[in-house]
Amino acid sequence: LCKTCEEEVENFKKEVEKGGIYWKCRCGATGVVKGGTELAVKVREESGIAVGPVGVEFEKCPRCENLNAD
Repeated sequence: LCKTCEEEVENFKKEVEKGGIYWKCRCGATGVVKGGTELAVKVREESGIAVGPVGVEFEKCPRCENLNAD
């Protein structure tokens, strides 16, 4: 990975350690939802994973919705 990507991965990891969750979309986009948000709390409750990596997958995200907006 390039330095920028390594930093992004490290920042994602830190946010997940603070209660955030990973997300990915079928279009290939990925990211992290910050800990303490309604979505992050609900995903952790529903999955039974209070600590450690957990994530969700979306069928559509802002990136792919913007690509199809034209």
